[in-house]
Amino acid sequence: NAVESVDSGPSRHDTAAVARRLLAEIGHAPEGERDRLLLERALAAAAEAQQILADQRRRIAELEALSVTDELTGLANRRGFTVAANHALATMRRHGGASALILVDLDDFKEINDTFGHAAGDQVLRHVGQILRSHVRDTDTVARIGGDEFALLLPGAPADLARYRASAIVRVIDRAVVRWQHALIPVAASFGLAQMTAADTLTDAIEQADASMTG
Repeated sequence: NAVESVDSGPSRHDTAAVARRLLAEIGHAPEGERDRLLLERALAAAAEAQQILADQRRRIAELEALSVTDELTGLANRRGFTVAANHALATMRRHGGASALILVDLDDFKEINDTFGHAAGDQVLRHVGQILRSHVRDTDTVARIGGDEFALLLPGAPADLARYRASAIVRVIDRAVVRWQHALIPVAASFGLAQMTAADTLTDAIEQADASMTG
């Protein structure tokens, strides 16, 4: 559902008023011009209605996208990740197979905020989000599900491939340095991994990945 209401357009009262004005205008026109005027006004009204509907559809799509997107990083948020994970679980229940869930936590993130400020911490989160996005497939989902916690959903990925991918990503994060004003902020992360099957719930998978967290 969209996160805010969208104006549904002119009310029935407004539409009736427009119709009365249109009839009055046509009624005062010469008889030979009435059919042409009526056709012109009808086409203009139809075009306007189509534009209103197109604007509403675009606005609804924008609001729905915002409801599942993390504003800071541009990644999926927890709600967006839940939608993607539940879709993956439903697919596995129909067709079998497994998916991998990777959790990535930043190490000592509170210390970064305390030392350099929250704006610097936000820059670190954005940078890590870019790293994660650049190391996954188009079919994977990357999300920021907490303050400094990220989640990756890899549909169809076996456990060994997922562990290799997680280790490689964390190595890249551990080598990252974020420039902030006159300082260079080193970044480090830990990861946890879970294999999701049709018998699992998302909560079970997250708890499993969290319990396996390692640097």
